[in-house]
Amino acid sequence: MKKFRYYILGSLLRGFFYLTAHVPSSLIYAVAKQSSALFIRFSRRYQRKITRNLKIAFGKSCDSKQVAAITGTLAQNLGLNFAEMLISATDKRKELLDSIQIHGLEHLDHALAAGKGVIAFSAHIGNFTLIGTKMSASGYSYNMLVKDPHYPSVAEALHIIQEGQGSKFIYVEPWEKALRQILSCLRKNEVVCMLADEKKTKSDIYVDFFGHPAPTAPGPAVLSLRTGAPLVPVFIVRKDDGLHHIYIEPRLELSLNGDRTKDIHTIVASYTRVIEDFIKMYPDQWFWINDRWKKKVRDSALRNA
Repeated sequence: MKKFRYYILGSLLRGFFYLTAHVPSSLIYAVAKQSSALFIRFSRRYQRKITRNLKIAFGKSCDSKQVAAITGTLAQNLGLNFAEMLISATDKRKELLDSIQIHGLEHLDHALAAGKGVIAFSAHIGNFTLIGTKMSASGYSYNMLVKDPHYPSVAEALHIIQEGQGSKFIYVEPWEKALRQILSCLRKNEVVCMLADEKKTKSDIYVDFFGHPAPTAPGPAVLSLRTGAPLVPVFIVRKDDGLHHIYIEPRLELSLNGDRTKDIHTIVASYTRVIEDFIKMYPDQWFWINDRWKKKVRDSALRNA
């Protein structure tokens, strides 16, 4: 039954994509925005998740009014993000991409000057699906590391959209192939971007995220140590005027001691702090539906909130 539901979802994605190319963008935006807002509003499951995660992260400093405000903005943004992802894969993409401003390109250029490629790390903030498309359109060899959905019908629909976006993607599975592609891109002095804010259940690297230990992906740290590629923070946010801004920060400056295990932990903690700081600046832009902490930590944090 679940496979059938995801088959229907994949078919719907294809249908939405077809409609996007043939109806006014304003209608796509309006329908997506309102549909997402209504879905979150009436989904008790997601309402509970968002509220719980905000309480864990901000404690008593985030009252019910702030929770409602962040939830409302997040719900609308999710719909707009979906619409923009579809539009970015059609002939309408130019107007959307031209409206995105990039700040800090000099930091990326400086990191690339070392000739070892760049490992950009980002997070589920803003419409992160547009980063690679905009950077590629701006003349950079920018490769996004992405994970396919488990269900083929959905994955195939997303592949059609990603192909239309005109950016480069490296698919996580199979990992052996992905690793070869990553290393090849870095050797060619290209950028590989990785989302580093998800819970990694099998990871044994725990670092503080909003004051609570969270299992965190060590991939960017391991690759940086192996290749010497610098780590550069790259985020995208939607401002009050509805326009997107990509912020590229200076490469991470790290104090390492040559002990691989400790160095990996130091690097992971460092880029997690950068992600956390950015979320604090734009709390209504992060994907609070994510289960970032393990259940035991969540329960303990909520008891003390």
